[in-house]
Amino acid sequence: MLRLILLTLLSLTFINSEGQTKKEWYELRIYRYENQEQKASILRFAEEALLPALHRLKIKNIGVLEPSPADTISQPAIYIIFSFSSVQAAADCSVRLEKDPVYQQTAAFFINAPFDKPPFTRLETVWMKSFKLAPPLQTPEFSTERQNRIYELRNYESATADRYKSKVHMFNEGGEIELFKELDFNAAFYGEVITGSRMPNFYYLTCFENFASREAHWKTFFSHPKWKEMLAKEMYKNNVSKAGIHLLRPASCSDW
Repeated sequence: MLRLILLTLLSLTFINSEGQTKKEWYELRIYRYENQEQKASILRFAEEALLPALHRLKIKNIGVLEPSPADTISQPAIYIIFSFSSVQAAADCSVRLEKDPVYQQTAAFFINAPFDKPPFTRLETVWMKSFKLAPPLQTPEFSTERQNRIYELRNYESATADRYKSKVHMFNEGGEIELFKELDFNAAFYGEVITGSRMPNFYYLTCFENFASREAHWKTFFSHPKWKEMLAKEMYKNNVSKAGIHLLRPASCSDW
């Protein structure tokens, strides 16, 4: 079923306004949990089963992100993000995992968990296409300890399709991606949601050495003349109806 959905999306939505195909595709899995036992199960599944299986499929640079103590608001969840170079590769992934005997064996504790003792509360899978002017997935490199880093995952919802296009344009042609690059925000990816909840919506991830660095970067950004110029343009008014901000850090099994 997932394969059929992806191939249908290929024919319907995977072409931008200039008729050019997007260069990268992202799968974001959001495993929500209620207690530390569930959190441990999700991380064990990622470390022992999912990442090794994806690595065998030549899928690299997989991010496994857990909540940072700096985030006291977001619902607890583990975020797993990985990229594909083509829609076909994305469509084939779940099928190949189902046929991987090593994965099925190592993931059995997670897949076949008792119904009255589930290893997570809910799973949301979000499919995205990369922004037109964004680079491929960038893996951050820091010298700081993993537990001190801040990987900030944001998603921006818009009230209408028109206002959504305005915000995406603001990042691309409007120069917001370039400003993030200029200010060393270490953006890992920018992705337009193709299938997922709360659409129209997109996600992006910026990475910082620690919380103090995150605060300093945003202070510089909000005071920057280029940002103020963008914000003042009529074409960009009211293009975000709700912003989700999640402060995360890389889990020990994360590739980055």
